Amino acid sequence: MRKTIRIFTALTAAVSLLLLILVNSVAGYLPDCFLVDSNGSLRFCSMSFITAEEGGESKAASAGISQTRILKLWGSIPIKSVTAKSVSAPVVLAGGNPFGIKLEAEGAVVVGLFDVDGCCPAKECGLKVGDVILSAGGVAVATNEQLSNVVMNSGGRPTELIISREGEQKTLILTPKLSCGVYKAGINIRDSSAGIGTMTFYDPATSMFAGLGHAVCDSDT
Repeated sequence: MRKTIRIFTALTAAVSLLLLILVNSVAGYLPDCFLVDSNGSLRFCSMSFITAEEGGESKAASAGISQTRILKLWGSIPIKSVTAKSVSAPVVLAGGNPFGIKLEAEGAVVVGLFDVDGCCPAKECGLKVGDVILSAGGVAVATNEQLSNVVMNSGGRPTELIISREGEQKTLILTPKLSCGVYKAGINIRDSSAGIGTMTFYDPATSMFAGLGHAVCDSDT
């Protein structure tokens, strides 16, 4: 009899511990606020073992009706209290009109390197295709013209480049080379990309529109 009681007690403790771990894990995974549709229902399709019960009075908020819900496991074990905000689904208008877009880069994007009289100053200083040049000679550059001006006015002196490569900033020293009376770095860059898309929908409330599924193709970038 005592052995049976000890086994039962151990099993009860193990089940309780597992439930406590499950409740804490689910509570940490679920957010504290949910957006629900106008009927106010809160369901978890992928976790059908979680139910939501009303836990307080409804309150009017700027974004809709806000109400406290108590989430439970299998309708009996409380997990946490959350806020359910009732919102109206947005209404958009279907489009179909063409529109042009232009994407501005945050710097000068290196899309190619070339030789200047048998050597490439940009390659020699460590520059690679895909790098984004943020500044040259202490001057911020965002366009091809700005970078060209710095290189041409360098007089062939070593010029500091600050670049962005894979999310990290690096400092390189570029020494332009004189060719046909002009100092060059051997860099092909792009500062923008342009394309044409098709408007998929338009939101009359916010004036936002979107072209979904239409790629912007550019031969260099």
